[in-house]
Amino acid sequence: MEQTQLTGAVEAEQIAKWKREKSVDKIKTITGEGHIGYFIKPTRKIIGAAMVHAKDSKGKLDNIKFMDTIKRNVWLGGSDEWLKNDDMTAKFDELLNELQKEVDAELGEL
Repeated sequence: MEQTQLTGAVEAEQIAKWKREKSVDKIKTITGEGHIGYFIKPTRKIIGAAMVHAKDSKGKLDNIKFMDTIKRNVWLGGSDEWLKNDDMTAKFDELLNELQKEVDAELGEL
């Protein structure tokens, strides 16, 4: 059985290089529709910069510009379809939002 190569796939050496350059232990991937993309988890610094950049002249946050700014700052490489195709970029937005919910925490009161 032949394994299908995903559009945008990179070699392990490139992944190791990204890890060194970005000082991260893990590179995130997104796969679907025969394409793969590589990115880092958004940091508070990236999210904060996106919030500033994505405000309109009245100070209101433009959600699309906000997510596009985050994607540009976390994107490492792979298939650009994850940044260009409307359906794929919407899924990328959804998955980036889910990453921010990885921490299991509860509020308490004393």
